[in-house]
Parts: sequence; C-alpha cells; structure tokens
Amino acid sequence: MRDRPRGVTVICSLQFLAATLMLGLFCVGGTFLLDYGKELSDYLPLSPRNLVAAMMLLGYLYLFTSFGMYTGRKWGWWLGVLSYAAVASLNVYIVVEMGRSQAAVDLPLGELQFLYAKTGAKAVFAIMILVYLFQEHVREFYRLEHRSPYLDFAAVTGSTALVNVGFGIAASMF
Repeated sequence: MRDRPRGVTVICSLQFLAATLMLGLFCVGGTFLLDYGKELSDYLPLSPRNLVAAMMLLGYLYLFTSFGMYTGRKWGWWLGVLSYAAVASLNVYIVVEMGRSQAAVDLPLGELQFLYAKTGAKAVFAIMILVYLFQEHVREFYRLEHRSPYLDFAAVTGSTALVNVGFGIAASMF
C-alpha cells in the first residue's frame, strides 16, 4: 500500500471543507434563494434556481474530487489538477480585468487593493497546489510516474484554455 503524502491529505481536507460549506450553503441559502429569489433576481448573476443548482453541483464536485484524491485515484488527481488550474486562470483573469474595468476605478483605493490582494492570493495558492500535485512523489501516489508530467501539464493547460474560451463565449452571449 502506498503512503499518502501529507500535502495530499491537507488538499483533500480543504476540498472536503469546501464541499461541506458549499452543500451547507445549498441547504440554507438555497431555500432562502428559492423563497425570496424573485426580489433578489436583479442583484444575482444567475436566476435563483440556476444559482442553487450551481452551488449544489460545485459542492458535489468538490466532494467527489476530495474522495478521489484521498483514495489515490488517477481521476481524482485529474479532477483536482483541472479544478485548481481553472481557479488559478480565473483569478488571474479577474485581476487583469479589474485593471481594465471602470467599476474597479470607481472603488475606493483600500477596497481595490483588498480585491487585488484577495484575488491574487487565490491565484498564487492554486498555482502552489498545482506545482505540488505535479511533484514526483505525489504523481507516484496516483500511479502517474510512468506518464510524462510535461504532457499532462500540456493537457491541463489546453483543457483549461478551452474551458476559459467556452466561458468567455457564454459570458459574451448574455
């Protein structure tokens, strides 16, 4: 039996915590959103029903990813790597867009600095996890030591780029 690296245990714990929070928000916030969503619909990026569905989907995805990573499954590693790559690229995109956005210019300097710091920290944290997940001892735990880490990195980069382009196209339609 392979020993699970400590860093993987920490990452799985964070994923499990995120899943628990997301599903808890679904239970509490979802009921509120479905009851009072019509009054709040002007302030929400999605319809209340779609927002509740997204919270539930993300919660179960985090739970599924946590389980797969904890048990050393290859698909768990792939889900984890893809999710952290998406988080990193999304937060880098947000930082770039905040620099170009008129709304960011209208914010007080303290709030703008806080948003830059928070979003930048999320991106750096996700990149640090990605670097860790590509280390040799972690890849051995997931039985990926015979695969090229460079090809896997290229696959993750390409998949993340396709997802970002898809979201960009979808966002421009609305």
